[in-house]
Amino acid sequence: MIGGKYELTATDGSLLINGYKNQVTQLLPPIREPKRSLIYDVCKMIAEKDFEETSEYSIYQNINWTRKIEYNEIKKYKILFEEYSFAREDIEELLEGYEKRTTLIKHIKTLYINSIFELPDEDNDVKLDWVFTNLCTIVDEADKYTDKIYMEDRDQAIYQLMFYAFTKCQILEIPPI
Repeated sequence: MIGGKYELTATDGSLLINGYKNQVTQLLPPIREPKRSLIYDVCKMIAEKDFEETSEYSIYQNINWTRKIEYNEIKKYKILFEEYSFAREDIEELLEGYEKRTTLIKHIKTLYINSIFELPDEDNDVKLDWVFTNLCTIVDEADKYTDKIYMEDRDQAIYQLMFYAFTKCQILEIPPI
């Protein structure tokens, strides 16, 4: 009995020692494997590239993209997609040789589908913000175990990936014909 108590607990953040009467238990947290992430890997590749800015891939020059933006009533992401559309072809080339491209894009699509159910009453800009935030979290988690990526590079890469997924009709609804 310590100080009139039968139970004593101590921790240093990585180890928990618990005692009750004459019994002492030492609990170790499970060893956590480093998190690998396709999103992180591609964001890192994008961040390391120096894409030339060009207005050739402006959303305003593609009637299908413009129609899709209007149909989905996005305002914030219309501006963001226009801002990050300059590297569309470079992202396409970069992902052409990436063996897990389909898995990567499907993951972004799955996040978008989840946003529809998580935020059913919200507009599409809020849903895309939710996707963006989740992608940031994925990259940040993987970043803890590998080379660091600057926040600005992460954000730009994610917006470029989201725009790429948008152009591949994997996020937002396709307008009826």
